[in-house]
Amino acid sequence: MLDGTFFTSANGYAGPGEGTGQDVYSIGTYGGLTEGSTQSAFTSVFNGWETWFEANSANTERFVYLCDEIDCTQTTPTLATQLQWWSALGAPGNKLHTLATQGLLDAPTTLGDPTSGWPFSQGVSSGGTSTGGTTAADQAAADAVLAAEPTRRLYSYNGQRPGAGSCATEDDGVALREQPWGQYKKNIDRWFWWEATYYDDNQQGLGTVDLFTSANTFGTTTADPSYGANGGANGNGVLMYPGTDAVFPASSYGVAGPIASLRLKHWRRGVQDVDYLTLASAVDPMSVSAIVDKMVPSALWEVQCHDPTNDCSYSYAPVSWSNDPDDWETARAALAHIIDGQ
Repeated sequence: MLDGTFFTSANGYAGPGEGTGQDVYSIGTYGGLTEGSTQSAFTSVFNGWETWFEANSANTERFVYLCDEIDCTQTTPTLATQLQWWSALGAPGNKLHTLATQGLLDAPTTLGDPTSGWPFSQGVSSGGTSTGGTTAADQAAADAVLAAEPTRRLYSYNGQRPGAGSCATEDDGVALREQPWGQYKKNIDRWFWWEATYYDDNQQGLGTVDLFTSANTFGTTTADPSYGANGGANGNGVLMYPGTDAVFPASSYGVAGPIASLRLKHWRRGVQDVDYLTLASAVDPMSVSAIVDKMVPSALWEVQCHDPTNDCSYSYAPVSWSNDPDDWETARAALAHIIDGQ
């Protein structure tokens, strides 16, 4: 997949991006590679992977995923210890980046790179509950990471209203189209999304799901059915569906390949919109900035959490963007006319 040969007619593919390889690779996703590691093993892993990439896929952006979710102080070794080991690396391992999913306020002083931020102002991790988050503080932290480009990189993580569109099947059709606009507005390098083919809920105990008869993909029913599922949402972790389902053959469509969800297609539309934004900005950056501000007035950490002092883990704010797809098409047409001068 890295060199593009997977996406060729020899492997049954024809279409956009044919022969184009993946340009980013996560090593040890969710921290499994370094969990329980020693410094010597840590050093060996970094040297080995960087040696391989330099020889086989030098242009691929790569990083070792050190730990997952906000509180990485409970990992063994801790994130702080891993970063100390990383700082002590020599060549070639010292050229390999790291990633940890943390609140933005942790980014300037405690993290490696890239840093993955959360989708509204959430503050600093404290025993699993984020407190003290403010839009201004998060922006300052993001600016500190962006100022260190390309040594540092800024990623965002998943999607959660009201700072970003979500992948829930009940969300508006424009939800994932909005996400690339917010990413563009806040200068985020990449967007890390947890799972696209989470067909077996091994975390919440739901088990293997027949995706064509149930929308519930993550989360178990609570004791009180009025509260619905615990820990997730319909469609969470699933952006494409199996064309051929060997686990539930009665529901199988017999298609030789995945079936893309409408949510994934809306996300693609948003990515295409950003191409328009980029081209139009080269012509008239002020007009493009005005269009972005109109379409996504409050994106990501521009949305303040509900209680910055005591509990910054949620927000009551409504989404700031329009749910009318015609408004998004109108904005796209305006960008096209900036580009073509008509």
